[in-house]
Amino acid sequence: SAEWLVRYAQDSAVKGWRWEPNYVVANFYADSDDFLGAHSDPVQSIGPWAIIASLTFGAARHFRMKPVGMIRAPGPEGGRVTSFSARLPHNSLLICWEGFQEFWRHEVPKDAGLHRHDIAGTGRLNFTFRKTVPTVAVRRPLCKCGRKANLKPVLKESSRNRGRYFWSCTNPRVRRGEYQSCDFFQWDDELLHAQQQQRRRLPGSAPSHLATARALTVTPSVPSRAPMPSPAPVFG
Repeated sequence: SAEWLVRYAQDSAVKGWRWEPNYVVANFYADSDDFLGAHSDPVQSIGPWAIIASLTFGAARHFRMKPVGMIRAPGPEGGRVTSFSARLPHNSLLICWEGFQEFWRHEVPKDAGLHRHDIAGTGRLNFTFRKTVPTVAVRRPLCKCGRKANLKPVLKESSRNRGRYFWSCTNPRVRRGEYQSCDFFQWDDELLHAQQQQRRRLPGSAPSHLATARALTVTPSVPSRAPMPSPAPVFG
């Protein structure tokens, strides 16, 4: 059933949603040894099924995407897609559409074959534009041990809920059925549905997006020179 997807669509329609980024994260890669390990972007601020725009200046470097789960290669030969890489040139814009954070991990690997820029040389400056979704933070529940829960998608390929978001305790699970703290679990779309029902019972209340102040901020981020772990999580 895709009822949980419909709830997200209904919420966007009620708010007259359109993608207007209101903050940007900046990354500077000084040379071919600077890199960013495979990851998916946290969704606590940008929300599920987010859109991100990535603008590149300077040296052309590989941007690598790795599917979360099985993707079959097209054509009669078949096979499995393990990664897809594109060398993003100077002044290029990459759009990561809805579903990218859920079903793909991405990275900027070390790149000995990078294409130097006439002015920047080996340096690459990247800006990723994002839109905050304040309602996600508002509905963020507390787990049974009193901490703010984490928002994550179901990644298991055989699950009928694959891609569906849920809230769980921030403390890791030791093994199946055994937890360091608590076994808190809540579907995000069910919380969203409860909010929608509450809005219908409050006539005259202003849509939440009208009360949200918009600001443009720049958050610097330093690429790594040492291996970094790959956190658990379409291209257009």
